[in-house]
Amino acid sequence: MKILVSGCTGFIGSNLIPKLQKQGHEVEGISRKPVNSNHKIYTIDLQSNHLAKKIRATNFDAIIHLAADTNEKDLSSMVNENVITTLNILEFARQKNIKKFVFVSGHNVYSPSKVLPIKENFQTLPLTNYGCTKLLSENLVSYYSSNFDLQAIILRVSVTYGNGYPKKNSIGKIVESYKKSRPIFLHRYKNGFQKVDFVNVDDVCDAIIKALALKKKYAIYNIASGKPVTVKDVIKIIKNNNIKSNSRISVKDIEKKRAHFYYDIKTAKAKLGFEPKISLEEGIASLLH
Repeated sequence: MKILVSGCTGFIGSNLIPKLQKQGHEVEGISRKPVNSNHKIYTIDLQSNHLAKKIRATNFDAIIHLAADTNEKDLSSMVNENVITTLNILEFARQKNIKKFVFVSGHNVYSPSKVLPIKENFQTLPLTNYGCTKLLSENLVSYYSSNFDLQAIILRVSVTYGNGYPKKNSIGKIVESYKKSRPIFLHRYKNGFQKVDFVNVDDVCDAIIKALALKKKYAIYNIASGKPVTVKDVIKIIKNNNIKSNSRISVKDIEKKRAHFYYDIKTAKAKLGFEPKISLEEGIASLLH
Protein backbone atom coordinates (compact mmCIF):
# COMPACT_ATOMS: atom_id res chain seq x y z
CA MET A 1 0.00 0.00 0.00
CA LYS A 2 0.97 3.63 -0.47
CA ILE A 3 0.26 5.38 2.82
CA LEU A 4 0.26 9.02 3.89
CA VAL A 5 1.00 9.55 7.59
CA SER A 6 0.30 12.88 9.31
CA GLY A 7 2.38 13.57 12.40
CA CYS A 8 5.02 11.24 10.99
CA THR A 9 7.84 12.64 13.15
CA GLY A 10 5.95 12.44 16.45
CA PHE A 11 6.21 9.80 19.15
CA ILE A 12 3.87 7.24 17.57
CA GLY A 13 4.70 8.20 13.98
CA SER A 14 8.46 7.74 14.39
CA ASN A 15 7.85 4.24 15.75
CA LEU A 16 5.18 3.37 13.17
CA ILE A 17 6.88 4.28 9.91
CA PRO A 18 9.80 1.80 10.17
CA LYS A 19 7.27 -0.96 10.85
CA LEU A 20 5.23 0.01 7.79
CA GLN A 21 8.35 0.11 5.63
CA LYS A 22 9.52 -3.26 6.92
CA GLN A 23 6.20 -4.71 5.76
CA GLY A 24 6.84 -3.33 2.27
CA HIS A 25 4.49 -0.35 2.35
CA GLU A 26 5.45 2.87 0.56
CA VAL A 27 5.20 5.66 3.11
CA GLU A 28 5.07 9.44 2.77
CA GLY A 29 4.59 11.79 5.68
CA ILE A 30 3.35 15.21 6.71
CA SER A 31 5.32 17.26 9.22
CA ARG A 32 5.02 20.86 10.34
CA LYS A 33 8.81 21.29 10.39
CA PRO A 34 11.37 20.11 7.81
CA VAL A 35 13.31 17.01 8.92
CA ASN A 36 15.76 14.59 7.35
CA SER A 37 14.23 11.22 6.59
CA ASN A 38 14.53 8.12 4.42
CA HIS A 39 11.00 8.72 3.12
CA LYS A 40 9.30 11.68 1.48
CA ILE A 41 7.98 14.27 3.93
CA TYR A 42 5.73 17.19 3.02
CA THR A 43 6.35 20.21 5.23
CA ILE A 44 2.82 21.49 5.70
CA ASP A 45 0.80 23.24 8.38
CA LEU A 46 -2.37 21.13 8.46
CA GLN A 47 -4.39 24.15 9.54
CA SER A 48 -4.07 25.23 5.90
CA ASN A 49 -6.84 23.94 3.65
CA HIS A 50 -4.58 23.72 0.58
CA LEU A 51 -3.29 20.18 1.03
CA ALA A 52 -4.37 19.08 -2.43
CA LYS A 53 -2.29 21.85 -4.02
CA LYS A 54 0.80 20.97 -1.97
CA ILE A 55 0.54 17.17 -2.22
CA ARG A 56 0.27 16.38 -5.92
CA ALA A 57 0.32 12.62 -5.59
CA THR A 58 -3.06 11.02 -6.24
CA ASN A 59 -2.39 7.34 -5.70
CA PHE A 60 -2.48 6.97 -1.91
CA ASP A 61 -4.30 3.88 -0.70
CA ALA A 62 -4.70 5.08 2.89
CA ILE A 63 -4.16 7.91 5.35
CA ILE A 64 -3.10 7.46 8.97
CA HIS A 65 -3.91 10.63 10.89
CA LEU A 66 -1.70 11.00 13.96
CA ALA A 67 -1.01 14.74 14.02
CA ALA A 68 -2.34 16.46 17.14
CA ASP A 69 -1.37 18.95 19.80
CA THR A 70 -1.58 17.16 23.15
CA ASN A 71 -0.55 20.14 25.30
CA GLU A 72 -3.61 21.41 27.16
CA LYS A 73 -4.39 25.05 26.31
CA ASP A 74 -7.41 27.22 25.52
CA LEU A 75 -10.14 25.46 23.54
CA SER A 76 -10.06 27.83 20.57
CA SER A 77 -6.37 27.12 19.95
CA MET A 78 -6.86 23.38 20.35
CA VAL A 79 -9.78 23.35 17.92
CA ASN A 80 -7.53 24.95 15.31
CA GLU A 81 -4.67 22.56 16.10
CA ASN A 82 -6.69 19.33 16.22
CA VAL A 83 -10.16 19.69 14.72
CA ILE A 84 -9.48 21.96 11.75
CA THR A 85 -6.45 19.85 10.86
CA THR A 86 -8.61 16.72 10.92
CA LEU A 87 -11.21 18.41 8.72
CA ASN A 88 -8.54 19.46 6.22
CA ILE A 89 -6.99 16.02 5.91
CA LEU A 90 -10.43 14.40 5.59
CA GLU A 91 -11.26 16.85 2.82
CA PHE A 92 -7.95 15.96 1.16
CA ALA A 93 -8.96 12.28 1.31
CA ARG A 94 -12.28 13.14 -0.32
CA GLN A 95 -10.69 15.21 -3.07
CA LYS A 96 -8.08 12.56 -3.85
CA ASN A 97 -10.60 9.71 -3.58
CA ILE A 98 -8.57 7.95 -0.87
CA LYS A 99 -10.78 5.25 0.57
CA LYS A 100 -9.01 4.17 3.79
CA PHE A 101 -8.63 6.42 6.84
CA VAL A 102 -7.22 5.44 10.23
CA PHE A 103 -7.68 8.05 12.93
CA VAL A 104 -5.73 7.74 16.17
CA SER A 105 -8.01 9.23 18.79
CA GLY A 106 -7.60 9.00 22.54
CA HIS A 107 -9.03 7.55 25.72
CA ASN A 108 -9.58 11.19 26.77
CA VAL A 109 -12.95 11.21 24.96
CA TYR A 110 -14.61 9.13 27.70
CA SER A 111 -16.53 10.33 30.72
CA PRO A 112 -15.52 9.08 34.15
CA SER A 113 -17.37 5.83 34.75
CA LYS A 114 -18.31 3.87 37.85
CA VAL A 115 -18.51 0.78 35.65
CA LEU A 116 -15.06 -0.47 34.67
CA PRO A 117 -13.41 -1.35 32.37
CA ILE A 118 -14.70 1.26 29.91
CA LYS A 119 -16.21 -0.06 26.69
CA GLU A 120 -16.48 1.66 23.31
CA ASN A 121 -20.21 2.33 23.76
CA PHE A 122 -19.79 4.14 27.09
CA GLN A 123 -20.60 7.83 27.47
CA THR A 124 -18.23 10.32 25.89
CA LEU A 125 -18.06 13.55 27.86
CA PRO A 126 -14.41 14.66 27.96
CA LEU A 127 -12.86 16.33 31.00
CA THR A 128 -10.22 18.24 29.00
CA ASN A 129 -10.01 20.50 25.97
CA TYR A 130 -7.76 17.93 24.32
CA GLY A 131 -10.37 15.21 24.85
CA CYS A 132 -13.06 17.53 23.50
CA THR A 133 -11.09 18.13 20.28
CA LYS A 134 -10.51 14.41 19.83
CA LEU A 135 -14.24 13.75 20.16
CA LEU A 136 -15.09 16.54 17.71
CA SER A 137 -12.57 15.03 15.30
CA GLU A 138 -14.16 11.60 15.70
CA ASN A 139 -17.50 13.10 14.70
CA LEU A 140 -15.92 14.56 11.56
CA VAL A 141 -14.45 11.17 10.67
CA SER A 142 -17.86 9.57 11.16
CA TYR A 143 -19.49 12.23 8.95
CA TYR A 144 -17.03 11.71 6.12
CA SER A 145 -17.36 7.95 6.39
CA SER A 146 -21.15 8.17 6.11
CA ASN A 147 -21.30 10.75 3.34
CA PHE A 148 -18.21 10.23 1.19
CA ASP A 149 -17.71 6.47 1.03
CA LEU A 150 -14.68 6.52 3.33
CA GLN A 151 -13.62 3.37 5.19
CA ALA A 152 -12.74 4.82 8.59
CA ILE A 153 -11.31 3.13 11.66
CA ILE A 154 -11.02 5.11 14.90
CA LEU A 155 -8.59 3.86 17.53
CA ARG A 156 -9.13 5.21 21.03
CA VAL A 157 -5.61 4.76 22.33
CA SER A 158 -4.82 4.65 26.03
CA VAL A 159 -1.82 6.29 27.72
CA THR A 160 1.07 5.31 25.46
CA TYR A 161 4.72 4.93 26.44
CA GLY A 162 7.88 3.37 24.97
CA ASN A 163 10.81 4.21 22.71
CA GLY A 164 10.98 7.97 22.17
CA TYR A 165 8.42 8.63 24.90
CA PRO A 166 8.51 12.26 26.14
CA LYS A 167 10.48 12.27 29.37
CA LYS A 168 8.26 14.95 30.89
CA ASN A 169 5.15 12.77 30.76
CA SER A 170 3.85 10.10 33.15
CA ILE A 171 6.02 6.95 33.07
CA GLY A 172 8.83 8.79 31.30
CA LYS A 173 8.95 11.40 34.05
CA ILE A 174 8.99 8.80 36.84
CA VAL A 175 11.68 6.72 35.12
CA GLU A 176 13.92 9.75 34.52
CA SER A 177 13.48 10.97 38.09
CA TYR A 178 14.36 7.54 39.46
CA LYS A 179 17.43 7.14 37.22
CA LYS A 180 18.71 10.60 38.24
CA SER A 181 17.88 10.15 41.95
CA ARG A 182 15.38 12.97 41.95
CA PRO A 183 12.47 13.04 44.46
CA ILE A 184 9.26 11.40 43.30
CA PHE A 185 5.87 12.50 44.62
CA LEU A 186 2.86 10.17 44.45
CA HIS A 187 -0.74 11.23 45.03
CA ARG A 188 -3.06 9.01 47.05
CA TYR A 189 -6.72 9.99 46.82
CA LYS A 190 -9.66 9.25 49.11
CA ASN A 191 -10.41 6.22 46.91
CA GLY A 192 -6.75 5.17 46.71
CA PHE A 193 -4.13 5.56 44.00
CA GLN A 194 -5.65 6.30 40.60
CA LYS A 195 -5.89 3.28 38.31
CA VAL A 196 -4.88 3.90 34.70
CA ASP A 197 -3.99 1.85 31.62
CA PHE A 198 -0.56 2.08 29.98
CA VAL A 199 0.00 0.59 26.52
CA ASN A 200 3.34 0.24 24.77
CA VAL A 201 3.88 2.15 21.53
CA ASP A 202 4.88 -1.04 19.70
CA ASP A 203 1.46 -2.52 20.48
CA VAL A 204 -0.22 0.70 19.33
CA CYS A 205 1.67 0.54 16.03
CA ASP A 206 0.59 -3.07 15.54
CA ALA A 207 -3.03 -2.04 16.09
CA ILE A 208 -2.73 0.73 13.49
CA ILE A 209 -1.28 -1.70 10.95
CA LYS A 210 -4.09 -4.16 11.63
CA ALA A 211 -6.62 -1.35 11.13
CA LEU A 212 -5.16 -0.71 7.68
CA ALA A 213 -5.92 -4.28 6.66
CA LEU A 214 -9.44 -4.33 8.12
CA LYS A 215 -12.22 -4.37 5.54
CA LYS A 216 -14.88 -2.46 7.42
CA LYS A 217 -16.88 0.65 6.61
CA TYR A 218 -16.59 2.23 10.06
CA ALA A 219 -15.55 1.09 13.52
CA ILE A 220 -14.22 2.32 16.86
CA TYR A 221 -11.85 0.24 19.00
CA ASN A 222 -10.17 0.72 22.36
CA ILE A 223 -6.43 0.14 22.11
CA ALA A 224 -4.98 -0.46 25.57
CA SER A 225 -3.31 -3.08 27.72
CA GLY A 226 -6.61 -3.95 29.40
CA LYS A 227 -4.79 -4.06 32.75
CA PRO A 228 -5.24 -1.30 35.35
CA VAL A 229 -2.16 -0.17 37.28
CA THR A 230 -1.27 2.65 39.68
CA VAL A 231 1.85 4.80 40.04
CA LYS A 232 2.67 2.68 43.07
CA ASP A 233 2.75 -0.38 40.79
CA VAL A 234 5.04 1.50 38.38
CA ILE A 235 7.48 2.32 41.19
CA LYS A 236 7.51 -1.34 42.28
CA ILE A 237 8.33 -2.47 38.75
CA ILE A 238 11.14 0.10 38.48
CA LYS A 239 12.65 -1.04 41.80
CA ASN A 240 12.55 -4.67 40.66
CA ASN A 241 15.02 -3.75 37.89
CA ASN A 242 17.75 -3.16 40.48
CA ILE A 243 18.70 0.27 39.15
CA LYS A 244 20.84 2.22 41.61
CA SER A 245 18.93 5.27 42.79
CA ASN A 246 18.72 7.58 45.76
CA SER A 247 15.27 8.87 44.85
CA ARG A 248 13.11 9.76 47.81
CA ILE A 249 9.55 8.63 47.18
CA SER A 250 6.85 10.56 49.03
CA VAL A 251 3.11 9.96 49.18
CA LYS A 252 0.78 12.93 49.49
CA ASP A 253 -2.82 12.32 50.55
CA ILE A 254 -5.37 14.26 48.50
CA GLU A 255 -8.74 14.88 50.13
CA LYS A 256 -10.84 14.13 47.08
CA LYS A 257 -11.68 11.17 44.91
CA ARG A 258 -10.10 10.55 41.52
CA ALA A 259 -11.77 8.70 38.64
CA HIS A 260 -10.16 5.50 37.42
CA PHE A 261 -9.66 5.02 33.68
CA TYR A 262 -8.96 1.62 32.15
CA TYR A 263 -10.43 0.02 29.09
CA ASP A 264 -12.16 -3.06 27.72
CA ILE A 265 -10.27 -4.39 24.67
CA LYS A 266 -12.43 -7.45 23.95
CA THR A 267 -13.90 -5.91 20.79
CA ALA A 268 -10.45 -4.97 19.47
CA LYS A 269 -9.28 -8.52 20.12
CA ALA A 270 -12.27 -10.10 18.41
CA LYS A 271 -12.77 -7.76 15.44
CA LEU A 272 -9.32 -6.24 14.87
CA GLY A 273 -7.16 -9.13 15.97
CA PHE A 274 -5.39 -6.84 18.42
CA GLU A 275 -3.43 -8.49 21.21
CA PRO A 276 -1.02 -6.45 23.38
CA LYS A 277 2.30 -8.28 23.51
CA ILE A 278 4.55 -6.09 25.67
CA SER A 279 3.92 -6.23 29.41
CA LEU A 280 4.45 -3.15 31.55
CA GLU A 281 7.38 -4.96 33.20
CA GLU A 282 9.08 -5.46 29.81
CA GLY A 283 8.27 -1.94 28.64
CA ILE A 284 9.64 -0.24 31.74
CA ALA A 285 12.78 -2.42 31.68
CA SER A 286 13.48 -1.22 28.12
CA LEU A 287 13.25 2.41 29.28
CA LEU A 288 15.58 1.82 32.20
CA HIS A 289 18.41 0.03 30.38
